[in-house]
Amino acid sequence: MASNESAVLFDQPGPKSRKTIRIVNWIAGIAFAIVVVLILMRLHNPPDGENQLSWELWKPALDAEAWTDFYLPGLWATIRASVLAVIGAVLFGLLFGIGRLLPNIVIRAISGAVVEFARAVPVLLLMIFFWRWFAFAGLASPAYWAVVLALVIYNGSVVAELVRSGVGNLPNGQREASLALGLTRTQSLMEIEVPQDRKSTFEPQVVKKRQKDISDIDQKIISMYAKGMTTRQISETIEDIYGFETSESFISDVTDKILPQIEDWQNRPLDEVYPILYIDAIHYSVRDNGVIRKLAAYVILGINAEGKKEVLTITIGDNESAKYWLSVLNELKNRGVKDILIICADGLTGIKEAISAAFPKTEYQRCIVHQVRNTLKYVPDKDRKAFAADLKTIYQAADEQKALAALERVTEKWTPKYPNSMKRWKDNWDAVSPIFKFSTTVRKVIYTTNAIESLNSTYRKLNRQRSVFPSDTALLKALYLATFEATKKWTTTIRDWGQVYGELSIMYEGRLPE
Repeated sequence: MASNESAVLFDQPGPKSRKTIRIVNWIAGIAFAIVVVLILMRLHNPPDGENQLSWELWKPALDAEAWTDFYLPGLWATIRASVLAVIGAVLFGLLFGIGRLLPNIVIRAISGAVVEFARAVPVLLLMIFFWRWFAFAGLASPAYWAVVLALVIYNGSVVAELVRSGVGNLPNGQREASLALGLTRTQSLMEIEVPQDRKSTFEPQVVKKRQKDISDIDQKIISMYAKGMTTRQISETIEDIYGFETSESFISDVTDKILPQIEDWQNRPLDEVYPILYIDAIHYSVRDNGVIRKLAAYVILGINAEGKKEVLTITIGDNESAKYWLSVLNELKNRGVKDILIICADGLTGIKEAISAAFPKTEYQRCIVHQVRNTLKYVPDKDRKAFAADLKTIYQAADEQKALAALERVTEKWTPKYPNSMKRWKDNWDAVSPIFKFSTTVRKVIYTTNAIESLNSTYRKLNRQRSVFPSDTALLKALYLATFEATKKWTTTIRDWGQVYGELSIMYEGRLPE
């Protein structure tokens, strides 16, 4: 696993590049300092005129007269202009916002034209226009009233859009109900819909109410990353929605903020006992030092004593072996896991030996669905349906003795045509057969890793967006965020858990919490 401190979504400069950057920064800093010194020297001793840095020239700016004649009157004028502009903008916004919602097409068109024009023209141009107009008209304090009116019009157009959006986000049924009761569209608007908006029922989605900035943009970036979007796609989306550019390196820096969170999640304490664990893998392409490799993301999903699903860990690797799996299982032990009743997994290399070493009492159940898929992988379509039906007689047998008899029949029937198709069943029978000691209800829970399939479908979406991940850390970030999104809905127990738990308590007496 790459270090958390490394850049993961863009190429990090190497030692030579970093040295070059430092040198360029020093040269630029020194050049800037020299320019500042030269400017100050020129101001201090200009070719013509007196010293521009002399105290005599700057003293009037700090005299009492400057405060009484300029600063304080200017501050008071600014406060008065702000208050008038706020009040005027609210009134303007309500007037034209409601105008855009009225059924009268003429009023709607005029209101829409005014609002869109006010939003499109820069506020500074409005100020200059009104200042020149008022000055020619001989109005007292033309600059002051130009500023006030320009702010009223510009900010009022924003308020008008908030009113329109707020009413537009109310449930449609309200208008339909009011019309059904005999109200006109105008009455519905003025008596039902707009009053709700005045009570602030509309919640802005970009900048929340009473929010002073848009710092939650980080959360939106992380949310998009969780849905599998690349840094480039996120950058383009941010620009489309919010109108400002964000570099891919910025996106990477934002998503890097979750790395400590991932580390805490990966090291959090676990329950002492898990009745059932599922292990499955999905493969991704990852760039490693310019070489693209296939890496497997192994997900360990547990069913706790309450019958709820819980992702215990996500590991990324390409070296399946007993040693690798032993390290993974030992990590679970170090996080507090003392016992696991059943582990259901596909035929992962070395998993059986690792389970025996780490959890000697744990039952290893081979995933029957994967077993069937592997058997039918090289069977033509013409025989696949019949072959699958015969295989079903094995894993749906009432007990192990009947299952073995079915295994012999199926082997005898299909071996002449597909010589090696049933070899894996006999070789892996010790891992296939544990299900036969349980009832159908328990079998449905442990015979397959399908409990993890809904999670895997979320993970597979990541491959649709990204053909190659820039590093294993980038992959881990995406998997963690996707896991976080998918598990929000995991609030209920699995089906028939009471019966399953009771049967497991009897079969594995004394190993489950009372």
